[in-house]
Amino acid sequence: MRSFLPSGWRRWTIGIVVVGASLGIIGACNPTKPPPSPQPVCFGGPGSCLTVALPAWTFTTQGEVHTFTVKNNGPDQSELLFSGIFGGNAGPSEYVIVQDNCVMKRLVNGDSCTIGVQTFGVGNGHDAFLVVGSDNSQLDPDLGQRGAKAHLLH
Repeated sequence: MRSFLPSGWRRWTIGIVVVGASLGIIGACNPTKPPPSPQPVCFGGPGSCLTVALPAWTFTTQGEVHTFTVKNNGPDQSELLFSGIFGGNAGPSEYVIVQDNCVMKRLVNGDSCTIGVQTFGVGNGHDAFLVVGSDNSQLDPDLGQRGAKAHLLH
């Protein structure tokens, strides 16, 4: 190293290496925090903020039943809930609600209920939406109405 750097530069080089190594050790001791859990999609304002988990489900067999969880993320209690299957290119009876624990219920902030959906379709590429809402739920711009949705596919 003597032939590579003049004597004044050797001390600076060693100092820079020591500082860089120290920063590397500090970075290794303080790992980054995990990302925060996703927040429910709410569109602001008063009313109930309803979400449906999972937001999409692909049915793989005829007669399959999947249960969706509807949650009120506040800030207000929901009015009486309604539910239905709408839209998409599915036939009138390809998706059927088989167990609705939400209809005509009011959910307080943080409360949830479940809805079971069954597919009777045999074709692929058909879809529809499970929609759950109330008169005071926040507007969903994708729906163009109050409530939340889950995309049903098969």
